[in-house]
Amino acid sequence: MDLEGKVILITGTNSGIGKAAAKLLTEAGMKCLLTARNKEKLDHLAEELSGAAVVAGDMIDPALP
Repeated sequence: MDLEGKVILITGTNSGIGKAAAKLLTEAGMKCLLTARNKEKLDHLAEELSGAAVVAGDMIDPALP
């Protein structure tokens, strides 16, 4: 499957599986929208990944930024 240029939303990208998936999918040519609670960690990861965008927040609690 050709993933080049496709867009994906990945939650929980500050660590673990979410972070690993973001790295692998970026390497496969996808554009990633990264979400997690810690904006500082998200920004750091986005610097490593070409074309990644970030949105900090909690997918369970909409009151959290």
